[in-house]
Amino acid sequence: MNSKNFLSLAIVLVLVSSHVLRSQTLNDGLVAFYPFNGNVNDESGNGNDGTASDVTFVNDRFGLPNSAGSFAGNSSSHVIINSTDLNLLPDFTVSVWINYTAGAGTEGPRIIGTSGYEITTDSTFVTERHINFDNTFSPGSGFTYVSSSDGVPAGVWTHIVGVRVIDELKLYINGSPAGSVSATELPDYSRGFVPKIGQNPGNDQDNYAGLIDDLRIYKRALSSDEVAYLYAIESSPRPTDTTPPIIVCPTVVSVPCSTDLLAPVAFNVSATDDMDPNPIVVCDPPSGSGFTIGSTMVTCTATDAAGNQSHCSFNVNRAALEFMGFSTPIGGSDSTGGTFANPIRTFKLTSTIPVKFTASCGGTPVLVGVHTLAVTKFSNATTGDAPIDATPQDAATTGNQFRLTDGAWHYNLDPKKTGMSTGIWLLTASLSDGSKHSVWIQLK
Repeated sequence: MNSKNFLSLAIVLVLVSSHVLRSQTLNDGLVAFYPFNGNVNDESGNGNDGTASDVTFVNDRFGLPNSAGSFAGNSSSHVIINSTDLNLLPDFTVSVWINYTAGAGTEGPRIIGTSGYEITTDSTFVTERHINFDNTFSPGSGFTYVSSSDGVPAGVWTHIVGVRVIDELKLYINGSPAGSVSATELPDYSRGFVPKIGQNPGNDQDNYAGLIDDLRIYKRALSSDEVAYLYAIESSPRPTDTTPPIIVCPTVVSVPCSTDLLAPVAFNVSATDDMDPNPIVVCDPPSGSGFTIGSTMVTCTATDAAGNQSHCSFNVNRAALEFMGFSTPIGGSDSTGGTFANPIRTFKLTSTIPVKFTASCGGTPVLVGVHTLAVTKFSNATTGDAPIDATPQDAATTGNQFRLTDGAWHYNLDPKKTGMSTGIWLLTASLSDGSKHSVWIQLK
């Protein structure tokens, strides 16, 4: 897997500080993740994308191109994140890699800043800068901060984690504790600053010069073991991921009959991956779509963070209404409804033809729905004219719709008003669920 992709951080049986880490992932509670892969998109899936100004993308700590953000240290170089999702109350965590440029930038450079919390470095004239994690608890000057016990050198990649719990600020450098301080006041966001990377969120000052990478913001406090584990796995390139996810589709989904033309069908397709805890599954048609009667194939694709894909498919089989055939005087339907050469019944052109049927769904009579009648004249067994909507003889039927009478569906067809002529005709009843049933007749 490219180390700049959304990292698979599943913790499985890893021993840190003599404790076996719980089988959770370091993606739990992730609000935003900025790997700077040629852009400032949030790859946590939460949509907190940034907007970059005068930021270039360079090699990261592993030498991968276009995989870290380079900030110029001036008033125009920053990333704006126009989202209140980053305005967090305890517990929360901020994790980031930096590689600052000695002697560059402006006073008190901000690595990441909001109205309520910031990670900063010492002033630019300091040879080895201390790292600061602060929480603002009142508009203006009220704040609490913790500063690293030792400075970190310029030109070296350094991992920084700030953790805020309800009563304490904690700071970690390269996976190890670097300081803590009591903090009882909650972060205050009333100033309404838009979060920024590389600059003071309240103005265009305090500009950071250097590289920033893999900025993560959590709405929970990472434990010291998790911080150490995060540092360990982000300190080395991840192995190349060429294995596709395992996707599991149902064998078949069977749907009972209904009088609706489209029936919504929900189904579950799952996927697992050895490196990505949350591969994306997309199905066509998606779960919850409306399905017609008969068999519809659903094709699903699982994609992991490295772009590997796997596929599966299955059929959604929806039952049609049970058609009992046309009643007398016609009789029969479909396979028992005659042929062009042998129509099932002959009627006079001037007569009224009672077209009747019954249907059921799961043994229950169908007493609702819009069912219509169309007629098609054929000159031979395969050549038919355009279908004609039937015209009723009586006013009780609306248009070409059957009417319900005494538990059966009736249509008194008036051949002459419909525009029919002598010859061979196919009568077709279209039921509300989309099923169609036909019978051959002759008019003389």
